[in-house]
Amino acid sequence: MKSLCGQRAVDVPISITGSLGFPRLFSLQSRARGACCAANALGGSARFDSLGKVNATVNRIRRLKHRLSVVAGGSEDGVHDLAAEAAAVAAKLKAVEAVLVDVHRESDRDVLRNPAGLNDTLLALISTVSVSDTAPTKPAVAVSREIMARVDAEIDKLEQLAATEVTAVNRLALVREVEAASGG
Repeated sequence: MKSLCGQRAVDVPISITGSLGFPRLFSLQSRARGACCAANALGGSARFDSLGKVNATVNRIRRLKHRLSVVAGGSEDGVHDLAAEAAAVAAKLKAVEAVLVDVHRESDRDVLRNPAGLNDTLLALISTVSVSDTAPTKPAVAVSREIMARVDAEIDKLEQLAATEVTAVNRLALVREVEAASGG
């Protein structure tokens, strides 16, 4: 029995009779391909966590953009600049979304036509590191940390936008709604 990153690998002898008529012994090892070594090198499933954060953030951005479009559509154009403000904030959200994912992708082949988002970069990195039987190289670890830092920076941008500008648009919409309800 051998240990591979805390997992047990078992040697299995196989006897195959060749064309010359005498048996040959082979030994097969069952092991996880690089999964535990790669995960341990970067502190567990950090890349998968970052990918999950990207997906959750993109979903949140899309929900916020939808809400802003509803607010902009329900406002009286020209009387109040609520629609213009909502559109400006939606454009800023779209810029963050464009960094995280390829917003122009319509099919799998569009990867070749448009720049990759951080989610594509993370997927490629996960794929590259997970097929290895060894721990990730130092450059792979450095790139992984850089991409994860960029993901965190974009998420921080979203949090800042949500805390300031989206909240301001929501407050303005609420004030306009109260004014309209009170007849003022």
